[in-house]
Amino acid sequence: MHSLSILVPIYNVETYLRACLESIRAQTISDFEVLCINDGSSDGSAGIIDDFVASDARFVRIDKENGGYGSAMNCGLANAKGDYVGIVEPDDFIEPDMFETLLSHTTVGNDDQADVVKGLFWEYSDGEDGSAGTDADPRLKDNMPSSVCWFTAKENPSLLCNHPSVWSAIYRREHLERNNVRFIEAPSGGWVDNPFVYEALVPARKIVWIPQALYHYRVTNENASSARPDYHLVFDRMRDIRTYLHARKTPTAIWDAFYRHEFNYLNMLRGQDCDLHSEEIRPLVMEMLADMDQAVMQWGRFYTDWNRDLFASFIPIRPLNVMEKVRMKLYLRPYES
Repeated sequence: MHSLSILVPIYNVETYLRACLESIRAQTISDFEVLCINDGSSDGSAGIIDDFVASDARFVRIDKENGGYGSAMNCGLANAKGDYVGIVEPDDFIEPDMFETLLSHTTVGNDDQADVVKGLFWEYSDGEDGSAGTDADPRLKDNMPSSVCWFTAKENPSLLCNHPSVWSAIYRREHLERNNVRFIEAPSGGWVDNPFVYEALVPARKIVWIPQALYHYRVTNENASSARPDYHLVFDRMRDIRTYLHARKTPTAIWDAFYRHEFNYLNMLRGQDCDLHSEEIRPLVMEMLADMDQAVMQWGRFYTDWNRDLFASFIPIRPLNVMEKVRMKLYLRPYES
């Protein structure tokens, strides 16, 4: 059995794939398997996979009919044999010591095994003149500890209201199987990384945080699903997370992080000139906001004035009743600032 299974979901990415797989082959550890899930590619991706399979026994090609990102990832999870699972998307690349660094922090406290080990990532941009730029994602960096530490999602929910970045982490395979964590199989990319990160992090007994950027996330691939926004996908995936959180006993701190996450996406849609009050989108926004607990919202001061004004333009803001104020005092005090 390998200590690590690295999943690479592949669909028509011949432009970037060789560099991606080479960055995996160059890892400073050797005990891993690379499951290259060929999701029905029609370009030269399969040939590139075969080159690595022929020269390195750790690389395995798995062929399947095209089913989208979630389907490819679930195929990889079903075939993974490692103690931990990592993800590298085929248009990205990683630092040579990424997986050695993450695996070196899997033992926590009294020799307990971490369920998730997560680090920072770089945002990588291809320049028109052939140049490239790399910057650490500030949304995550500025909201997380500056030193290695471990916690649960309830103790530090900041991971839940930033970019899901499912690929800048490794996951204990036994943890994923115990909690039946899988990807939603939506068409194309489908933003399915959002529900996955909640299902992986919320029940985790120990999450280790490493404030080091080891993964290069390409933001300039025009064929990536994130570059072709479908406004409905945002609401579909937030509904999936909402359903998951309602089905379990979810702490207030995690609900608060989820509300922040939802507002981040609403703000993103606004920046993409999506009219949130349009006849098509308004019911979806209304569904999202109507499910929010106003006690949690008002404790969080609605996070920004824009959030408060947006909320009020859909749903009247009411004064909190006595029981809500008591609940805030009892349950929210540890997170007040």
